[in-house]
This record gives sequence, structure tokens and C-alpha cells, in this order.
Amino acid sequence: MAQLLHALTLAAGLLVSSPAPLTADETVRVQALIRAYPDFLSHVEGRTLVWRDGTRMLLTRSTATSYTERLNTPGLLDQLAVPYPACAPIRTPAWNVDPGRTRFEPLFRRMYGGTAAQVQRNLRPVNWFGQSVQVTRVNGVDRSLQAVAAELARSPELRPFLTPSAGTFLWRTVAGTPRLSVHSFGAAIDLNVARSSYWAWNGYREGQQGITYRNAFPLKVVQVFERHGWIWGGRWYHHDTMHFEYRPELTGAEACQNRWSARPPQAAEHQSVGRPRTVNTSFTHPWQPDVRGQFGRALSALAVPQPVGETLEAFTTGTARLATRPARRTYAQDY
Repeated sequence: MAQLLHALTLAAGLLVSSPAPLTADETVRVQALIRAYPDFLSHVEGRTLVWRDGTRMLLTRSTATSYTERLNTPGLLDQLAVPYPACAPIRTPAWNVDPGRTRFEPLFRRMYGGTAAQVQRNLRPVNWFGQSVQVTRVNGVDRSLQAVAAELARSPELRPFLTPSAGTFLWRTVAGTPRLSVHSFGAAIDLNVARSSYWAWNGYREGQQGITYRNAFPLKVVQVFERHGWIWGGRWYHHDTMHFEYRPELTGAEACQNRWSARPPQAAEHQSVGRPRTVNTSFTHPWQPDVRGQFGRALSALAVPQPVGETLEAFTTGTARLATRPARRTYAQDY
């Protein structure tokens, strides 16, 4: 029922018009969206995004008053509202600044598929450093991820951050929300859990002030993904440092070049911020520091990689149970 109400609310964004013209900034962002998905999107008429197949989507903003409500019921303009700092130095994000975390679900359903079966028809294998992962061929996501792998392979010192992948495609909602994960569309990948940090591991609530930012991923990994059109969950206040998703309307080679055309970042700016996550043992979950390596090895042994990211509190029994019951899919919270 929650998902049905969510779908109906989002559908209202296709039907309710707004008389105000787009601002200059909104126009620039919408044109970037059209350039990012040329196989699907055609042009803008007033406040309407026109698709190549004739579909029309109104360019609106959510009327929700809270951060979480806006995430759950965004307009298409909300998806584009927060600038993404493509290829910038890694810095601690400000409170509730999550560029790219807001997604207008009808857009993704229309492009990638509205059901798991529809998405699965377009999945293709990608060789991720010897591990086969499944991503969509729609919008060239599979080719883009293979290009990322080829570029990262030239820097073997980065391998510990890249493998094993914690997963790509899995149709599901983000736990505790009506929002579909981008993994549902086969357009996201999670990297090595053992090197990752996620905001909810220490028991924070969504939208809470004072979430401690931690990251161990090198900027070089992030920038390679970003140049190929992938955004990073480590740019979010609600950080998820293992998570990358294909969002070329927000980043890409041109965005990175524009940012650094004047000067390259200084060496000090390449350093990651903070330390790898530490576990608050008052928060009930199986993730203790001495078992992270065991879990990474268990994941690599699974026949089908499964997304983890913002999911780990869904487990209640630790790595031994995961290793003995690999078919149990309880991942439910990654973006």
C-alpha cells in the first residue's frame, strides 16, 4: 500500500502544471538532463519535458516541507536542484546536502523499466576485476562501467578499494521508505564493504544533524567514476562511500574539465577526509571490526553479487549466517 501511494503521489508530477516559467538556472540543468539521456529525451516546451516517444513530464518541485518528505515525493526539478561537485576535492558535506540522492522515480522507471523483469531483460555482464557483475545496457551503463574498470586497472594500488564488489542489480526499495533503490534499475555498483563507511551504521536518523563523516576511498577512484558519468555516495551528508550510480546529468568528463580548467587541485586536496568507519556497539548490528574481512571474503564467494551499501543493519546474526545462507536476500537499505 505504501508503494502504491508513493507511485500515485509521484504520478501527480506528470499531471499538475505550474504557470511559472523555468529560471535560467533550471533551464541549464534541464538541458544537461536532455544531453545525458539523448536516446529518450527530446526537448522542453514551457515547463514540460518532452520525450522522443511523445511522453510529457511536468518540470515541478515538491511541495513537501521536510527533507525526508521531499526525498519520498520529489518533483523532477528537485532531482536537479543540488549541484554535484564533480571531480572536486573530498570535503565533509554540509547538513542534508546530498547531491544526486533525490530522484524522480518515474524518469528512471520510464528509461530502465518499471518492473524487475523489464530491467532484467536489459542486464549485461561486466568483468569487474575478474568478478562478473550485472548492469543495464540502457544508456550505455554497461559500457561506461567497463570503461571505468579499464581505467582503474592502470592503478593496481587501488584494487583493495574496488574488490570484491558488494553488488549491482537487485530490485527493492530502500528499507523503511517507499523509494526504489537505484540498484533496482541496474545502474549502480557497490564496492568493497571492508573499506566503506555508511551514515546509518552508527545509528543516526535520516536528516539528523551531526552525522559524522568518514571516508577511506582515494579521490582518484572517485574521479575516474565521475569522469565516466557516475556520482559517488561519499559526496552526500548521508554518506555511503561504497556506492556509485550512473547519473550523467550531474557529472561526466565535461563537468570535471570545467571544474579544473583553471587549475588542478593541490596535492593536499587529494586526501580522503576522516578515517574508515568505527562501530558504535550500542547500535545493534553484526558489523564488528574483526569480522569485516570475513564478510568481504564471504561476499566474493557468492555466485551473484548483491548490493549492500545502506543495508547492513538488516542483518541480525553476523557473517557466519551469511556464509551458510547465501541465497537469503535481506539487503534492503542501500541506495
